[in-house]
Amino acid sequence: MSKLWIDLGEDKVQSAAQLGYNHSINDVEGLKVLCVTDLGEVKITDFRSEVLTLGVPDKDGNPVLVTPEIDMPKGGKLY
Repeated sequence: MSKLWIDLGEDKVQSAAQLGYNHSINDVEGLKVLCVTDLGEVKITDFRSEVLTLGVPDKDGNPVLVTPEIDMPKGGKLY
């Protein structure tokens, strides 16, 4: 599990994600990712995950983060 701190513009949130297969924590620093808010919080060991960071499985079933194709403002709505 990787611990992410995500800047949504007006809010800064935490998220737990499985990155080790396709991403290193250094690779995702500054990366814009898609996440879902207002689902409630989940506590994973001693870490509070506040949003669901979206990913899709690669050919082996390991998560790949979903990122916007073009530069988007922080905190935009997903629809």
